[in-house]
Amino acid sequence: MHDDGLIDRVMFTLCLGRNGGYFQIGGFDGTGFIEAEPTWVTMLSRNSDFLVTLNGMSMNNHYIVGSNESYRMMIDSGTTFTYFPRPLYNLIESHFKWFCAMDPKANCKGKMKFDRPGYMCWEVDVSQFKEGVIEFYRSMPILRFHLEASPGQKTDTYSYDWYPSEYLYNEKINDYCVAADIQSNNI
Repeated sequence: MHDDGLIDRVMFTLCLGRNGGYFQIGGFDGTGFIEAEPTWVTMLSRNSDFLVTLNGMSMNNHYIVGSNESYRMMIDSGTTFTYFPRPLYNLIESHFKWFCAMDPKANCKGKMKFDRPGYMCWEVDVSQFKEGVIEFYRSMPILRFHLEASPGQKTDTYSYDWYPSEYLYNEKINDYCVAADIQSNNI
C-alpha cells in the first residue's frame, strides 16, 4: 500500500489455509504464509466471482472419472461453501456413497443423510467415539482438487487437498455436512 492509503495494484490474494486463510487487496505480502512462494491460480475473468478452472478431482487418491471436464468452480471467500456445477457435484456425491460403502465399519462413521438436494450430511453422535469428532474425521476421505495454475508457475496444475476437518461443518447437533453446494446456472 502507498503511504496515502491507495492500493498498489489491481490484485487480490485469497489464501486457503489449514486453520483459516486470509484475503489481501492490492497484492501479496506473505504475512502468515508458510511456503516460500505461493502458487498462483488464475481467476477466469475480472468479473467472475472467484471462478477458477478445475482440471480434475480425486478422493483418497482415487481419481474421480469425469471430473476433468475443465469445470469452472467458485470459491466463496465470505462463507464456508465451495460451489460446484451440478454434474461435478453429482460426481462428488456418488463418490462419497462409493467410499462409504467400500468399508462401512471404517469409512464414514455415521448415518448418511443425502436426502435433501444440495446437502451431503452424516448423522454422528461424536460422544460414541473415544476421540470425539476427530475419529469421525479420520473415517472420511481427503478430496484433492487439481486447479489450473497461472502462466509462469512451476507446473500447469496445482493440487489442493481438502481435509474432512476443513470441508465438514456441524450443521445441527449431530449432523456434519460437506461444505459444498450446487452453483447456480448463471455462473
